[in-house]
Amino acid sequence: MITRRGVDVSVPLDEREQFLKALQLSPPPASVILATCDRIEVYDGTGAPSADTVRHLFRVVCGLESPLLGENQIQGQVKRAYQEAAAAGSLDAGMHRLFQQALRVGKRVRSETRLGQGALGHAQTVVNILKSLPVPLAELKLLVIGVNNLNRGILRFLADRGHRTFFLGNRTLEKAQALVKDLGVGEALHLERLAEVLPGVDAVVSATSAPHLIVRAEQLPPQGGPRWFFDLAVPRDIDPGIGERPGVTLFNVQDIEREALKSLQDRQAEAAKAEEILEQEVERYFRPVPVGVTR
Repeated sequence: MITRRGVDVSVPLDEREQFLKALQLSPPPASVILATCDRIEVYDGTGAPSADTVRHLFRVVCGLESPLLGENQIQGQVKRAYQEAAAAGSLDAGMHRLFQQALRVGKRVRSETRLGQGALGHAQTVVNILKSLPVPLAELKLLVIGVNNLNRGILRFLADRGHRTFFLGNRTLEKAQALVKDLGVGEALHLERLAEVLPGVDAVVSATSAPHLIVRAEQLPPQGGPRWFFDLAVPRDIDPGIGERPGVTLFNVQDIEREALKSLQDRQAEAAKAEEILEQEVERYFRPVPVGVTR
């Protein structure tokens, strides 16, 4: 049987980090591991899933389990997790069907409801906070760490509005250079240069998949340096002790989630419509298939 286990935002951030590290040390065979800012889940086994497992995955893909109700990034995150597992060649037919159907349901909910409209994801929430800082957005000196869709969304928003002063750091320099070239602005750098540029920036946004800290307190000057840090990674990228420095504000994923929840009420009615579609799809998933018919 296909089973699911995992942790989400109801679990403290340090416990989510520990759960992910344990999975990375000993990943189960024939599994799909979904690791996002909000949740760490593993689906493993063969054969058929239970109704609870099907319903849960469908809800996840639709954004109904997200703390940022209806957020749109989760569909792509589930798709990538499934594709990576499928590429490894260890998934059986039951797992393929489960994830393919879940992705189809996610598309249906987004096309037949307005659940995702107005939903603030992590990227937009960070941008909103950046716009509220006392430093004008056009003058803000920014360091972004990590090349991924989340950071790409932040940088695209800023670049489209004339922002020109940012560094993009990444472990693989070529990936950072490619994104900077695509944006037409910014400077790419290797992570080895972080200590060099940190004293000269106002804010740092970090979202990598590294299993260790990327920005450490000892890399910062005794005085000055960035005043705002945004740690969007699980496990965390930024030394939590940095948030204790005078004049410094450190946002982690839980802080960003709290900010984004302010738009929750606008989507409650659409969530009810999505719930109806989801229950139809769960029933359809377990409906016997007539002889000679494929689905």
